[in-house]
Amino acid sequence: MPVIVGVDGIESNIPINLSGEEALKLKKSADSLKKIIETIEL
Repeated sequence: MPVIVGVDGIESNIPINLSGEEALKLKKSADSLKKIIETIEL
């Protein structure tokens, strides 16, 4: 979800309204990114 970021990190959230389909697609996208991030060796 969108946030306002300041020098100390997240200052506040920006609420957005998603349809059920949009929320599912956002979750699927986030899950895909999490899997990719897990494979990165730092």
